Amino acid sequence: MNKKVPSLKSLGLPPSRSLEERRPSTSDQTDISTLTKDEKLALFLPVCSKIDDNIFVGSVQIASNKTTLLENNVTHILNCAGVIIPNYFPDDFVYKTLHLFDGRSQDITSMSYEVLEYIESVLQSGGTIFIHCEKGVSRSCSMLIMYKMWKNRVGFITASEDVKAKRPICQPNDGFLRQILLWWKRSSEPVTLDGPPRLYRISPDSVRSPSTFVARYVASSPQHAPPTAAQLDPRGAFVLHTYSHLFVWCGPLATDEMRHHALLHAERLRRFERVTAEVTHVSSPDADPMLVDAFWAALGGKRDPIEPVAAYDAEYRLLLVPRGPFLWRYDPSAASSSISTDAAAAAAAAPTAAVVESPPSSPTPTPLPADQLPIPPSMQHLDRPWRLLQSFDRSTLANATDDIFMLHDNMRLFLWIGPEVASPDIASLIASHEAGGRDVPPKDTPVQTNYAGKESPQFWTSFSR
Repeated sequence: MNKKVPSLKSLGLPPSRSLEERRPSTSDQTDISTLTKDEKLALFLPVCSKIDDNIFVGSVQIASNKTTLLENNVTHILNCAGVIIPNYFPDDFVYKTLHLFDGRSQDITSMSYEVLEYIESVLQSGGTIFIHCEKGVSRSCSMLIMYKMWKNRVGFITASEDVKAKRPICQPNDGFLRQILLWWKRSSEPVTLDGPPRLYRISPDSVRSPSTFVARYVASSPQHAPPTAAQLDPRGAFVLHTYSHLFVWCGPLATDEMRHHALLHAERLRRFERVTAEVTHVSSPDADPMLVDAFWAALGGKRDPIEPVAAYDAEYRLLLVPRGPFLWRYDPSAASSSISTDAAAAAAAAPTAAVVESPPSSPTPTPLPADQLPIPPSMQHLDRPWRLLQSFDRSTLANATDDIFMLHDNMRLFLWIGPEVASPDIASLIASHEAGGRDVPPKDTPVQTNYAGKESPQFWTSFSR
């Protein structure tokens, strides 16, 4: 028989869901230690755990509770589970969103310094930050632990025990734990004169956030072997950290956005790893030839033509994924062929994550004009007519009384029903969408129906993305 979850009163905890006093005191530890994992989870899901001055961590229950957030003077929110949790109050708090899954293979350390920079900037400005995921157990606690490791210059055990003392359900998954340990070993040990350089590759984060760029550490094989020029790619931007330099190299097909993030990552290495070397952009036309030679020497001395690396293909294809949001108006009076010829041609010609089979042989295309936007794969096979809007804002919906819209971004799909639409056949609309199949968002993404005036926070988050 399952044990009954003890009440807050029986554990000596006050009923407040928000204040520091809600944290278990030392005298309560014996009681809490007897609880099962599920009992602890049930107890702490509604708790806004104060970790330090101006730092709180918790679950979606707190993230969706404006009263609790205001009681704790929260000004900024770090949402670590943007794949499933919206930013509930974008008009009241400053958000930063990470689209992380709680899976062992989810890469978290490639965005570590961006997160540390955000948390530190909030605290230095006098703000208060609330860090959350779905349950306040793995994703959010992992980010908080990394911040405390860097800030206090302590190892994982010390930092995690500090967080667990104030939020006992804190438990990064095994994959996160391994990543954090490797990240700390790498970041806390300087590159030595006789040690191997470190290579980082700038790439889109994932299919759910293709416009977010991260800096992935390029591991060598065998382990501890120095990086080589063969790990560069003409489509990408790279940062090479040597004993005396921070080199930034950008391939001829790299976008300006990737170049920007490479330079940004180099500056973050200087700040968060206390690197004293200056940043040198060796692929710029006015680069010092001696420093260019030093860059290639650090990669083995070879300057053979840089070829695309097949292992990077999946991530570089994300550069070609149309960036939403897209808004489509349902028009039953028009034929399916009513979509403009230019847009249809662009859709047929535009490569997508599902059909690109080889690296691009020409520079990455710039975004198409609004009237030539590629039709997202999820909308190409609808058996009902939909018109792609070239531009839209909230007034588009405010003036639409008898319209139906489909909102599409890289993560979610929404059906919006106008206030004067009589008995819409929602099942048929959604079925027509699902019948065509889709690649972005993933095929298992449900369609959420929203009625005018009753839109969900998820809808508005995607609408204004």
